[in-house]
Amino acid sequence: MVHVQVFTDFDGTLSLDDTGILLIDDHRSMGPERRRVLEHEILDDAVQEMWDNVGLTWEEAWADHLDNCTIDPGFPSFNDYCLANDFPVTVVSSGLNPVLEKIMKNFLGEKAKAIEIVANKGQVEGNSWKITWRDDSIYGNDKSLTKARETASKDTIFVFCGDGVSDISAAKHADVLFARKGRDLEFYCKRENIPFIPFETFAEVERVVRNLVDGKASIEKSDSGFCHVSLVVPERNHFQHIIRLLNTNVDGRVKIQIALTSVKGVGRRFANIACKKADIDLTKRAGELSSEELERIVTILQNPAQYKIPNWFLNRQKDIVDGKSSQVISNVLDTKYRDDLERLKKIRAHRGLRHYWGVRVRGQHTKTTGRRGRVVGVSKKK
Repeated sequence: MVHVQVFTDFDGTLSLDDTGILLIDDHRSMGPERRRVLEHEILDDAVQEMWDNVGLTWEEAWADHLDNCTIDPGFPSFNDYCLANDFPVTVVSSGLNPVLEKIMKNFLGEKAKAIEIVANKGQVEGNSWKITWRDDSIYGNDKSLTKARETASKDTIFVFCGDGVSDISAAKHADVLFARKGRDLEFYCKRENIPFIPFETFAEVERVVRNLVDGKASIEKSDSGFCHVSLVVPERNHFQHIIRLLNTNVDGRVKIQIALTSVKGVGRRFANIACKKADIDLTKRAGELSSEELERIVTILQNPAQYKIPNWFLNRQKDIVDGKSSQVISNVLDTKYRDDLERLKKIRAHRGLRHYWGVRVRGQHTKTTGRRGRVVGVSKKK
């Protein structure tokens, strides 16, 4: 079996927020203007100066900023997959160890103990933040994976996920490199011709790692010393006429955008944007798609917010229970519809009562008698 070791940056990669920037940009600290100036200066003590100017206490930092930090919604599932397969996960960060440990525990609970965190040590006394750097590198923690390779077996696949310039040293030694879309690491890799896989959520990382483990993808080393991930494409010996998708039989002969509309809750517009987000050719018929392409579409249909599909595009706005907007599809649509009707009946709303009585509700030809069965006519007197 393929063995994988996963390494990931924290700020901006595993976490959707940068914990350091949140604290440094506070008006009681350095502020964003001075921080941006220092970011463009290649100085060993630039990062030290940023942390020296943090003017928050530990309690203020959490109450005002850190309690609102969120991790990538796809990471818990990916972490569960790694735990199940005994793949070690290590967080390598230029941030502070106590901050990272608390955030991870908040989101993962006891499962966070299985994740090794390699970060800078910190001690907070009042509003003074004292940082103990791990090494003499610019960011205080060189993320190079050379030390990890010394103890790992030769066939171990090293996966690294990052987003910024502090991740470059690790990126150079990874077998599979994931760079968050639109961030500095992606631009650097493009400029230096370093192979990488762009990602928006850890669900995409999990899919690639699963393919490597299952033999559906392989790693090829190029002459430059970097690795490419190539899909192992099976021979297509038949066309799928019927595809089972989200508890729905989808006609494989129809173009994918139209075929998706047979799933309850998916219209043409939503099918169109889902295919575009999944990089699917709209001229393809549904039966021509590979299982990986179909899986990509299903993931987007079920988690549109993770792929930056705006809330106004979704079919259920501000749910009465949690106030969130979502795209309700397949069997969930029937469940939500039934729940809504039960709520209307329970609160004795006008529509709820008419549903309860079994009579026509607005929009259902309310001007008719509603009688069914045999045609009722006027009988003549004999």
